[in-house]
Amino acid sequence: MKLPVIFTKEAGEQISALYQELAVGASSATAIRIVTDIATRCERFGEFPYLGRARPDIRTGIRKFVFDRRIVVAYAVEPDKVVIAGVFRRGEDFEAVLRDPET
Repeated sequence: MKLPVIFTKEAGEQISALYQELAVGASSATAIRIVTDIATRCERFGEFPYLGRARPDIRTGIRKFVFDRRIVVAYAVEPDKVVIAGVFRRGEDFEAVLRDPET
């Protein structure tokens, strides 16, 4: 059974910022291609939710998956959906952003 994939507001904003950065630094076509590729790959978590590596040291239930050594997607598998918590570029401290304050 395929689970729906939901992007948090923060993840959506991160993808939008990535698009803007790529559109300015490269081209609109490149930005669209890369952002579409990320979104398409994230949708695959609905079919294969446990592809990413579990990271309970960051937050209970969080998993991470690295795309092309440049993008880290953090997500959580819930009983009825997959929630994309964040889309981080290489060098961003995704662990600090996602860390559960109780760990």
